[in-house]
Amino acid sequence: MDFYFAYGNNMSSQTMLNRVGLGHFQFISMAQLDDFRLTFTTETPEWGGPVADLTPVEGAAVFGVLYQVDQVAWDKLEPHEPTYVQKQLPISLISTCSSDIANLPELRNAEAIEAKVYIVPQQLKIPERPPVPEYLNRVVSAAIERGLPQNYIERLLSYR
Repeated sequence: MDFYFAYGNNMSSQTMLNRVGLGHFQFISMAQLDDFRLTFTTETPEWGGPVADLTPVEGAAVFGVLYQVDQVAWDKLEPHEPTYVQKQLPISLISTCSSDIANLPELRNAEAIEAKVYIVPQQLKIPERPPVPEYLNRVVSAAIERGLPQNYIERLLSYR
């Protein structure tokens, strides 16, 4: 089992259920990735326009969710992330309503954890453009579902 930081459409429990199936992922906590900014610098055939990516920016932060996923989940996620690569990055745990942290010894008293994150390599990035409206609506809905900070949700809404 690995930890996975999702910051776009995969924050949604319904999206993860549809993509990887019940029993292959577990929501752990809201989380934050420091020194990156949310950008819309890649496209996927699934959405037909710009979708979320991360760009290194010192002092910036991206909110998302931390999951624990198995190999089946990775195998099923990969076709949905055609321009992305996985990177292992330090993720800060924000807070959780989940009792699952108590059952994961590696997370007890942890402020940060290494997790896999999907990022588009620099050579594959496109110039930043506004995201596909339906995609952005899904990301905002997922952020609300997961209880991300209101000011971050407002920032997401500003991409319209």
